[in-house]
Amino acid sequence: METLNLPVEDSLLQRAASLAITQGTTLNALLNNYLKQYTNDETSYRQATQRILELAKQSNTMSENGRWTRDSLYER
Repeated sequence: METLNLPVEDSLLQRAASLAITQGTTLNALLNNYLKQYTNDETSYRQATQRILELAKQSNTMSENGRWTRDSLYER
């Protein structure tokens, strides 16, 4: 496991450490969990974006002349 050193305001570090203790955990565990969630969210975002692009390529929906106009979008 790697060690991460970063500057943090003293008061912020103290408040975060106190909050972690009240939650029955450590600041290290909180940061590890946050980084795991952060990287999982990014992976999920990329997968969702890729899926949307794949679906768009498969779509047969077209507008007149291959483009929509502002007026055609608001026609009733």
